Amino acid sequence: YFIKKLDLLWVQLLGFITGTRTARPKLYYPIYYNEKTQKLSLEKHNKNDIKILPSKHKNDDGRWMWSKEKFINDNLDLCVMNGKVYIKHYFNDEEDQNKYQRVRNWLDDCQNAKGTIEMNELFELNGLFSNPKPVDLIKMFIEWSTNNNDIILDFFSGSATTAHAIIKRNAEDNGSRKFILIQLPENLDDNKELNRDLIKFLDKEKLKHTLDYFGIERIKRAAAKIKKETNADIDYGFKHYTLVDKKDSLDMLEKFNPTFASLTQDEILKEFSIESRLITFLCDDGFGLNAKYEEIDLLGYKAFFIDGFLYLLDKGFDIKQISELIQKVDKSEIVLKKIVVFGYAFDTRSLQQLKDNAEKFGIDDKKDIIIKF
Repeated sequence: YFIKKLDLLWVQLLGFITGTRTARPKLYYPIYYNEKTQKLSLEKHNKNDIKILPSKHKNDDGRWMWSKEKFINDNLDLCVMNGKVYIKHYFNDEEDQNKYQRVRNWLDDCQNAKGTIEMNELFELNGLFSNPKPVDLIKMFIEWSTNNNDIILDFFSGSATTAHAIIKRNAEDNGSRKFILIQLPENLDDNKELNRDLIKFLDKEKLKHTLDYFGIERIKRAAAKIKKETNADIDYGFKHYTLVDKKDSLDMLEKFNPTFASLTQDEILKEFSIESRLITFLCDDGFGLNAKYEEIDLLGYKAFFIDGFLYLLDKGFDIKQISELIQKVDKSEIVLKKIVVFGYAFDTRSLQQLKDNAEKFGIDDKKDIIIKF
């Protein structure tokens, strides 16, 4: 979609973002130019052929935008001026001749220095994060490539510029774009000298010394700033999830074994918070991470309800709660399809009482309710 819409301009932008030999080593190679014939080649055919390499990119070698294969096929579309290789753009009197200049000027407005200034202003501190991407750069990509209700995925969240840009764009066009940001829990303590100021900031905010927590704080501050400046009626919220390796415990969570419950109940309840249990089962039942559930009070016991599914995930559910639930069903306050029970939070007597009364939960529809343990 991008290449069709922007043709060569998009390739130029990609070169601007990842234009180093380190990022794309296969795009670093010599080009040989014969001034007499004005021909370009990947091989040196004459002792007078001039060797041309990509321009330097900050502290690294640069790289070409074209692969060797594309160079071989399309090198007639290239020319050399002042020792540099350029792509030919042929004149079209029906085309806006200023568009390439506008793109160059736009790139000039999106230097990393601007991202640093934005970050410093947002946190009222200098030097917390090196070379953050400019918000307007990412926002422009969003304008080009998304509709106002799309989901944008960023696998390398870093300082969460993508979230900042999405919230800003939503505020401008009243959009409802959502974001999924993924960031490894990079331990900043592994390089304390380099991250000294960032660690000091996280300590002040009582946050963990991992990069994702800095991103979280950035989203909060950016959302508050945009809301104050625009007063736009959009969703400024987000949720934070952490993935951890707990395979053995997860097996116990997903596969309830009542004969083993007495040995593992306390450790499993400690291992998984109520929210973790709820989100796990909501996803398992197809409702997803952003499911809008309702909290149901059963005489002080908190249950969770969504679209006919009732989740009983904590200790303290007994015959009194069963009677209260039957009354709510009888009064049509809730209509049940399935009851999901976190078995390790229940003792044997409570589980049996729940099973014995299962048929009463479907009294309105004269049908049995599925109870999933």
